[in-house]
Amino acid sequence: MVFADGAVYRGDFEKNGRHGKGLYRNSVGIPIFDGPWSSDEPGTGAADVLYSSGHRYKGHVQSGAREGEGTLWHDSLDGSNLIYTGQWKADEFHGDGELHCPDGLYRGQFVNGVREGEGRFEYSRDTSSYYQGQWKEDQPHGIGTCVDQHGEYADREFEEGELSRRYFSRSRSVFKVKHTLPAMSVKVEPGPQGLPRSSVIGGLLGEETGLAEPNWP
Repeated sequence: MVFADGAVYRGDFEKNGRHGKGLYRNSVGIPIFDGPWSSDEPGTGAADVLYSSGHRYKGHVQSGAREGEGTLWHDSLDGSNLIYTGQWKADEFHGDGELHCPDGLYRGQFVNGVREGEGRFEYSRDTSSYYQGQWKEDQPHGIGTCVDQHGEYADREFEEGELSRRYFSRSRSVFKVKHTLPAMSVKVEPGPQGLPRSSVIGGLLGEETGLAEPNWP
């Protein structure tokens, strides 16, 4: 099927609508959606999606939305930057996953797009610092262990990334280095903002749709 703007769909049809497996390319031949179709709309199953923002997703979709297991990255002139791999729900990080951030790497649980539950964050500022413990609303919150560049750690309670006044446990040196722990902050930068939504590929009719360039705050 060739559209008026030059876009092309090759794949299965049912009752004159895209239905089954198919590939949609835009007017300059770039593949936009390769995967399942249902009633002329992106459907449910394994897909490869390229968004106009430069993001690309490979994984499971449901009615065109990221759902289940999948990986999202961003292509630019500087190369490909992995953003997230793991579980999704309604286009959001949800379940277990791995998030690559400018300030470090997070592996753990997510709820509706934010880090929440149990997780470990390895800071990019040095090779040995990390926080492992409880998270809430995208920040360390609850009981956790913090290791700094000196090898110190503390099982303490944190509130929104800051050491709580109610800390109750202990601190010691993993490498037996005598060092006094400073007032600790384990805050992390906010997660990625403005990620593409399924609406940008929904209802593809040969017309190219746009989305503002996402950014990290």
